[in-house]
Amino acid sequence: MTLRKIWRVGRCSAQPAAGLARAPLALILILVAGLILAAAPNFEAGATRQNASDQAPAEKKTDSKSDKQPDQVAPEFSEQATRAALGDLRDGLEGHSLKLMLRAFDGDRMPDYPRFARNLQAFFDSYEMFRMHFKILQSSGQGPRGAVLLDFELEETPVAGGPVVRKSRQVRFEMQYGQKGWRIVDFQPRGFFS
Repeated sequence: MTLRKIWRVGRCSAQPAAGLARAPLALILILVAGLILAAAPNFEAGATRQNASDQAPAEKKTDSKSDKQPDQVAPEFSEQATRAALGDLRDGLEGHSLKLMLRAFDGDRMPDYPRFARNLQAFFDSYEMFRMHFKILQSSGQGPRGAVLLDFELEETPVAGGPVVRKSRQVRFEMQYGQKGWRIVDFQPRGFFS
């Protein structure tokens, strides 16, 4: 191949490349313009949402001026509410987390809660692992309160070693609905977690 032919081939191939270089630039500009136009309605909707959220505190202020009203309307007490409330209890026991277990209880409404929390701390110090099983035997509720009777089984592995301790009893939990949902406000027998 002669030098002249190589130059022509290079020249010919250079011309389409220059044309193609302009095409992606135009394509990019079109895509950017499309994205800007597509984002414009969302921008306006965001401004509307912001205006609505600016108005919401004013509405809340008018509500807070009135005398205290009930916090929330309590949902109907159900087996599902029971399982949700006992979920923290199970997670706390099986995860060996006193803090998580205490979240299942309403410390403000539970009689002698500080003593119960101390006893529960001693219980956690004595056993390194727990396994919990329960079966709902009966449940009833009215308004923001409910009660449930469980067939409750608890396996406790002592810190000092030795055989696993197994407990099986019927335990009655009383629950009440509040700001944090359904929480245990009392249970019998109190000595079950000791």
